[in-house]
Amino acid sequence: MPKVLDPHQLHHGPYNPPALRRGDKATCLYRDGDVIVTGWNDGRITWPRCRRLDTRGGGSGLLVQEELARATQRESSLAIQCWRAGLPKDPCQQNAEAFGAAGKASFL
Repeated sequence: MPKVLDPHQLHHGPYNPPALRRGDKATCLYRDGDVIVTGWNDGRITWPRCRRLDTRGGGSGLLVQEELARATQRESSLAIQCWRAGLPKDPCQQNAEAFGAAGKASFL
């Protein structure tokens, strides 16, 4: 009998967050441009939050670079929801669709 995979586990990781601090500048694939790191999420895997350089105030979200895009494309929806702990669900589906990962969840 084939081994049944736990849908709550990350099967293609580990996923390592970028070495950035609040105030650092980076390029976000989802926002398609330069961003500034505004802080870190408080999920089981912490990840930098960012906003576009040309905005002020709200509108921040997770920084999407190659590593997070890889997780978005390879992991199950349940695993992503489990590991992102408490982040809104709507942006997750939007990001999955943006990266051509229909049927998969976004880490965002």
